[in-house]
Amino acid sequence: MKTAEPITMKRIPTALLASLAISGIPSVAPAGEAKTPAAATGGDWQWSLSAGPAWHSGGKLGFAGGSRSQLLDPPSFVGNAVLEVPPVGDASAVADRFYNDGYVRQDAGTAADGTTWFWGYDNASQVQGDSLVYHATGFESIRTDTVHTTPGMRRDSRMPGAAFSLRADATSPHTWGPFRVGATIGVNVATGSRSHTFTNHRLVQVREDHRLDYTDRYDLGGVIPPSAPYAGEIDGPGPLIDNIPALREIVPVLLDSDTAVFTNQVGASFKNKTFGIGAGLSLDYHQHPWTVIFSGGVSLEFHDYTAAMSETYTVSSPAGTATYASWNDKNSGVKVRPGLFAEVAARYDIGERNFIDGFVRAGLADDFSVGAGPSRFRYESSGVSFGVRIGHRF
Repeated sequence: MKTAEPITMKRIPTALLASLAISGIPSVAPAGEAKTPAAATGGDWQWSLSAGPAWHSGGKLGFAGGSRSQLLDPPSFVGNAVLEVPPVGDASAVADRFYNDGYVRQDAGTAADGTTWFWGYDNASQVQGDSLVYHATGFESIRTDTVHTTPGMRRDSRMPGAAFSLRADATSPHTWGPFRVGATIGVNVATGSRSHTFTNHRLVQVREDHRLDYTDRYDLGGVIPPSAPYAGEIDGPGPLIDNIPALREIVPVLLDSDTAVFTNQVGASFKNKTFGIGAGLSLDYHQHPWTVIFSGGVSLEFHDYTAAMSETYTVSSPAGTATYASWNDKNSGVKVRPGLFAEVAARYDIGERNFIDGFVRAGLADDFSVGAGPSRFRYESSGVSFGVRIGHRF
């Protein structure tokens, strides 16, 4: 008769051991194997839905403003440059010279020896010692342009604004230490905008009108001029003087001036509405009537943006102020960016099924850049939201 083979732990099927563990019957692990603890549970699944307003610190907007006005070359709004020279000839060569108070012209021998007896003067005061002085009048309008241009505005700033949060939670019966493990999905909407104005280009046109007072001084070389008024003839004879003045002075006297000033004014704005969907895991710690919830996960953000820029180039002149040129640019669209989120919420139970949450949520997503005319905007979609949600358990 065969002796019955003793039953050992090694011969107990693994499936049976698992069944015993699940049913709560104590079991012994096979020799050489570690015990596997039973999964901890904390009741049934709980479902909840909550929603409420929030304030969003906004993403970081980098702005690099540009302009077009400095590329223009506007015409003169103050008139043109003018030079009217009196008929007094070149001071370094023989010539026929006509003055307000006389003349010094060439005779037949001037080309040979530089002297002439074909001269005359009007007033005795023109004789000053051993010199004879003549006067003439000219006119000059001087045009100048002064340009001042800077690169434009560079600015980094946040775009805070109102937000809205909608969240659905599924809290499982499984626990991890003192926490119940769950899953969460939510929708978050945030809005923000930022505007900038600057001026970076200035053109000043100036016209100055001058009377030119000419004074030519001739050396008499000991010659005593006839009494004024005196008018010598081309055929002479008469006292000889040099045809070329020993000294010429030109003194400008300001009579009038006009100024035209061109300036640009640039306005730029960026508006963004973010619609984000997030999903992740949560850990709930409950001490009635309070629950602290830690959650985090991945998100997908849809950015509905509008970037705009306007520039006006105005001129203020003696005729008044007017718009010389203007530009308007607009760029809008939707950018989709992946991201991450983390949230901490403190929940207070109101009755058996209702509750109120106070939460702080931090988000991080890829940035994007857009342009409007010569200006650029770079939006970094990171920020923190603070808000309150009212919810209900199902």
